[in-house]
Amino acid sequence: TLAIMGSAWLDQGPQGGWMDFSKYSVSFQALGGSNWLPIVSDSTTEIRTSVLANWDLSSLSPGVYLLRLSSFNNLGDSIECVKAITVLQNTVETGENSFSEIRCKVFPNPTDELIQFEISTAHPLTIELNVYTEIGKQVVSKKYKLESGTNRIELKNNFVSGNYFYTVRGNKKQSQGKITVF
Repeated sequence: TLAIMGSAWLDQGPQGGWMDFSKYSVSFQALGGSNWLPIVSDSTTEIRTSVLANWDLSSLSPGVYLLRLSSFNNLGDSIECVKAITVLQNTVETGENSFSEIRCKVFPNPTDELIQFEISTAHPLTIELNVYTEIGKQVVSKKYKLESGTNRIELKNNFVSGNYFYTVRGNKKQSQGKITVF
């Protein structure tokens, strides 16, 4: 479950009480999708820098989703904010994760220099290494042929400061995690 933090409120300002906060809704859809699915519908509680909704991610497949906050006043006017969210399965904060026969460790993490991936596999394997920004923009996509055992891949750090997510995929096996760049 992901706590969605934010604000949904309306200050009347110097003009007085002719316009008031009415409600807000939080919804999501898969990137490229057409149906918005509700997380919170028509809440009449004003929220100021707190939890707007709790989003159950357990049924979602890994991928990029759009998260939308819609806020309404009592006159029916609305404003929307949309943010892309990348959902990863089994993300591990330490930078080490295993799935099936691929184990991957990233170091140093956090980093401001060269990023090293130490990838272990039981069999020779061709993998694809992808790195994404927090909003789901792919910044690295490279293929590598790995030998059985431990393999080391080095990436130059051309990233701006922030959090990134990586996936290592090969032969229906996957490992993924988080990299912090400062």
